[in-house]
Amino acid sequence: GEYGWITAAVGGCEDPVVLRRAVELCRTRRASLRLLHVHPPAQHGVVVPRDEAAVRRAVLFLRTTAPELTPEVVVESRHPHEALAALDSDLVVVGRGGQHDGVGLITRAALYHASCPVLVARPEPLHDDRVVP
Repeated sequence: GEYGWITAAVGGCEDPVVLRRAVELCRTRRASLRLLHVHPPAQHGVVVPRDEAAVRRAVLFLRTTAPELTPEVVVESRHPHEALAALDSDLVVVGRGGQHDGVGLITRAALYHASCPVLVARPEPLHDDRVVP
């Protein structure tokens, strides 16, 4: 396929959208899937807890929606821009991650620092049958 590794950044509220898009790309490109969860390192003695539940939810989601894929799971304690710059992947799929029209920290880090192309997965618009004049 065109891509060897497709990486889905998980840990946000848009994970299902990110995972569905990553799975679709893995299937069409015959690529391998990697799940990446990044959490900031401890600063000034304050440890930021890892969101292990986000990784577990992502793996369970994949077991039911894409049982043919066995993802590599990477959990890193470093700044997002460092993790994304060092990532060995052919494509990174992220959610918007921001409130309203903005983008979140991980998405911004991916867009500016990833060493490969970045796809920002957006939710499908709700279908509205109303006619707008």
